[in-house]
Parts: sequence; structure tokens; C-alpha cells
Amino acid sequence: MVFGYLGSAALGAAAVGAGNWDMFSMTAGLAQSGRATQVDQAFQRNHDVYDYKIQRQQLHRDDLNDLMSLTMGRMDMYNLVGALLLTFALQWLTSTDIVIGNGTRIWPAWYSTVFIINCFSCCGYLLFSLWFAMHCSITVSALGTRMRLNYARLTLPTKK
Repeated sequence: MVFGYLGSAALGAAAVGAGNWDMFSMTAGLAQSGRATQVDQAFQRNHDVYDYKIQRQQLHRDDLNDLMSLTMGRMDMYNLVGALLLTFALQWLTSTDIVIGNGTRIWPAWYSTVFIINCFSCCGYLLFSLWFAMHCSITVSALGTRMRLNYARLTLPTKK
């Protein structure tokens, strides 16, 4: 009789175990066949190849953006400093008593001549500096747009 109860308890435990054979999720990865696993791995490999190519293209675009913003920021700073220096030079040239005194000559004539030549040279240099900085900023903007459109455009990656 005792063996009967033990036998039915063992059969009941076996039935529960057979009905819920993956009770602790220990065989979750073993449920697929070998072919399905190969297909999943091949798909994941192809997906990763495409994903890495897209990430590489995005990094290339980010590098172009950083280079353009660095150059344009520097040219903006050159424009600001050049405009301030040009304003200072013109103000110094027009509101000084070195060129024309108040009826008395404080400075020698040769000094006034050197001063005027120096100020005009400074104004010419600063005008060219402003012009080149503006031209460089416009050129960098156009070149960056062209490079982004022609060379760094996000494409559909292939296996090549």
C-alpha cells in the first residue's frame, strides 16, 4: 500500500514535470533547430554589417561638420577682431592731433607723414583681412555643403 502511494506520487510528479518541462527556462535557446540558429546568426551578421557602415558614414559626416564649424568659427572671430581694429585705426586717423594740431605744430612733419602712411597701410591690411575672412567663411560653407551632398551622403549600404 505504501508503495502504491509512492508510485502514484512519483507518477504525478512526472506528469507535472512533463507538462511543464521548461519550468525554469533552462532550455530557452535549445528549442530552435540548427538551421534556424544559422539563419538567425546570418541575419544578425548582415544587420550588424549594415549598421556599422551606417555608423561609419555618420561619423564621417560628423567629422565634416566639426571641421566646417571650426573653420567658420575661426573666420567669424577674425571678422570681429579685424572690424574692431579697422574701427580703431580709422578713428585714430581721423581724430588725432598728430596730423593737424590746434594751430601749433607739436610733431615734426616727417613724423606726421610716417603716421599717415602707417595708418593707411593698416587700414588696407585690415580691409583685406576682413575680405579674406568673409570669403573664407562663404567658401567653407559652400564646400562643406558640396562635400556633404556628394561625398558623405547617407547611402544604402551594400556588402562591398
